[in-house]
Formats: sequence, C-alpha cells, structure tokens
Amino acid sequence: MRSSSTTVARLTTDAATAARLQNALAECCDGETVAVSITGSANEPWTILLHFHDQADDTAVRNLFASIATEAIGQERASVLTRGLVLAH
Repeated sequence: MRSSSTTVARLTTDAATAARLQNALAECCDGETVAVSITGSANEPWTILLHFHDQADDTAVRNLFASIATEAIGQERASVLTRGLVLAH
C-alpha cells in the first residue's frame, strides 16, 4: 500500500486580501488536486489555506502563490505576503 503525503500552505492576512486571493487561487487550481479555503472572524486575522492532495514542491507552491498574488493584489504586497507563506508536509 502506498502512503499518501499531502502539503498544506497557510498564510495569514486581512479579510479583504484573503477573499481576493481565495477567488484568484480557486480560479487557477484544479479542485481535485488543490482545495482553497479561508477562515477567520471580524476581530481576528484571516487565514488562506491551500490543501494539496499530494505532496507539492515547496518552490513550485511559492511561485504559484507569488504569481497569483501579484495579479490579485500587486507585486509589492504579494512579495511581502509570500514571505509569510508557511508550508507543512
């Protein structure tokens, strides 16, 4: 039996940015291999989560996120946010 290894990418930001990034990421990601979600509340930071069905290459995930974020929120903000991206396997 093959063991399954997954990757989760997590980023914390404000509600408006989380919603914009969720929409942009959901448009480009295949829902069968990557699930995109956000969670948060009015008084707390929001978190964007990307759940990869299989183990993902860290560099590829960061590049994907940076590319999508740059288009959604601009290069300067995307650069700052991408540095806060946390990946777990």
